[in-house]
Amino acid sequence: MVPGRMYMVPADSNHDMVGNTIDELLTAVPNAFGLKAFAEKVVISLSDDNVREAMMYPKQSWPLKTCVSSFLIGINLCQRYFMPPRGDNSWFYPIDIRLQKVDKNPSCPRLYPRRYSVTAGTRSLRISSTMRRHVSEMLGLLESQKHAV
Repeated sequence: MVPGRMYMVPADSNHDMVGNTIDELLTAVPNAFGLKAFAEKVVISLSDDNVREAMMYPKQSWPLKTCVSSFLIGINLCQRYFMPPRGDNSWFYPIDIRLQKVDKNPSCPRLYPRRYSVTAGTRSLRISSTMRRHVSEMLGLLESQKHAV
């Protein structure tokens, strides 16, 4: 049995939840000419069989599934091989590729985890004075417990 398959059971709550999600996803699609019904079939065809069965939706035709997957693969190939790479700077969205300067005295030390890391080689452990005090207190407690036993 596939892991997680036993939890994918058909239920009315699943059907209602996915129905509301699909309706929200397709709010911009008009009802005219059956476009919304077709778009709903496309969304259902994109889901996996296990998910579709758990959501109590009908199986979609293989030509529809093939056309949708071929269309998405075509978009992928077109964007990957025929579109130029994004430029360094754009008039609409300027891109700054310079790296940020490293602050010598950071106000948030947890944002810089290298400060507390043990480095390889002969370098020593760089820790703050507060951390050093906590470590010495814990070592003192361990020594006192060791002598008490």
